[in-house]
Amino acid sequence: MTVYIYDMNGNCEDEQSFYVEVIESPNIKDLPDVSICGSYNFPTIGGTNLTGNKNFYSEPGGEGQILVSPITESQTVYMYDVNGDCESEESFFVEITNIHSVDDIADTLVCN
Repeated sequence: MTVYIYDMNGNCEDEQSFYVEVIESPNIKDLPDVSICGSYNFPTIGGTNLTGNKNFYSEPGGEGQILVSPITESQTVYMYDVNGDCESEESFFVEITNIHSVDDIADTLVCN
């Protein structure tokens, strides 16, 4: 869209114009924090106007490492997508609790 600016002072006038491009901004749907045993598999990143370049990152702003499922350590996970200069980011915390194995116990016979 072209925007025009006019200024008039008596018989003197001036006109300037500039172009405005509206870009669809991605909007990532937030996820709740998670507490799980062993490991966590990422869900599909949902939202509107997503570009297909959305991903899970170890740092905000699409920085750090791209994270892949499953993760086995507790951490904050950042979901990030960008379309031109328009970006969307949400984060959530994944708490991983280690699974402790229990030794097999033999069956026992008890007399009353």
